[in-house]
Amino acid sequence: MSSTPHPSLWSLPGVGFASAAGLELAATAVCRQLPAPAGGLVLVAIGVGGSLLLPWRYAVALAVTTWAFLTGFVVHDGGQLTFTPGDLRHAAALVGAAALVSRVATLARHRRRVRAAGARPDGFATAGDTGKRRQAERPGGLARHGGGRARPHPQVSGAARPRT
Repeated sequence: MSSTPHPSLWSLPGVGFASAAGLELAATAVCRQLPAPAGGLVLVAIGVGGSLLLPWRYAVALAVTTWAFLTGFVVHDGGQLTFTPGDLRHAAALVGAAALVSRVATLARHRRRVRAAGARPDGFATAGDTGKRRQAERPGGLARHGGGRARPHPQVSGAARPRT
């Protein structure tokens, strides 16, 4: 058995996308029975809300799926997609909102992880912290780089040989 931790199934972005798209499919059947603005808002909330947990590429794909379900089943009957300028504006707004929400949520998660680790989110050293100390704390640390000594690569032209 390997001692390395495996990611959970729910941490995979494809699983999150498929779950959100399946939820949209099920919600579409319910939203068709609601009045037009309420049904559309429910689908938009599911699509943009699902983008909170997804990387931006998956969030954009989910927004396109949301637009297709919204236009095809809630606005029109029988799955008829139309590409009028108004429909394309709605698609662009959904894609933009989903990408923005996904990016902001991803940055917030990253910032939270960095703060939990005790480092500054901008990558600068904290007071009293040096790069060598942080490098030594990493697996393989300074030993991997020769103890922190800079040595020129032997194949670089004009490189001086280190003194022994």
